[in-house]
Amino acid sequence: MPVKIFSLILLLLLSGCARNQQTTNAEQQIAPQITIAEQVTLLLSKAPAQLVGQDFQHLLAINHQNKRYSVLMQVQISEPKVDVVAVSLQGIPLFEMASLADGTITSKSYVNLTAIEPAFIMADFQLVYWPITTLNTMLNGAIITEEKHGDALLRKVIANDKNVIEITITNTQVSFDHLTRNYQLIISPIES
Repeated sequence: MPVKIFSLILLLLLSGCARNQQTTNAEQQIAPQITIAEQVTLLLSKAPAQLVGQDFQHLLAINHQNKRYSVLMQVQISEPKVDVVAVSLQGIPLFEMASLADGTITSKSYVNLTAIEPAFIMADFQLVYWPITTLNTMLNGAIITEEKHGDALLRKVIANDKNVIEITITNTQVSFDHLTRNYQLIISPIES
């Protein structure tokens, strides 16, 4: 009986904290043009037709400043927008965001996120999944290339003849290495 009471109190405390954070963090609008490197911007765009109707569930491992963060992400792509919800491995809501048809992002964080910037997550997601032809029209100050290496697909964002971002896509994971901001993402699909 004491274990049930303790569990109930803990659950109420956690839900109360989440509710308090939810009400104190206002929804914010983020401009559709994201600076992804020095003098390089990506204009976020609506989802390409071939991705509409798809859902992605990922384990996102972020390596930044000698720290590792893990996040569960659910991405749902519909005709007018892309919805993203992220929770910690413990089930605590971290943020939710939506990229609208005009590229504008609405974002709401439930906790103070220092290593995870929702706008960059959306830009990184588009760099991984959007077609190269679309990305090259949306990039300013850089180009993105794509080539096949065995079973892997290698994408590179190149600015001033230097690799800025390298993305390796295989059947089991995506490795995203931002060379100028010094962070890495490992995106692993979760089978439902």
